[in-house]
Amino acid sequence: MTKYLHTMIRVSDPAATIRFFELIGLSEVRRQTS
Repeated sequence: MTKYLHTMIRVSDPAATIRFFELIGLSEVRRQTS
């Protein structure tokens, strides 16, 4: 099984980005705001 250890992507439209990644089988694990 492959795991991502760290991925950070800054986006302007979080909702659209989450929908896109869910379509390709990924899910949000944690979110940090600055």
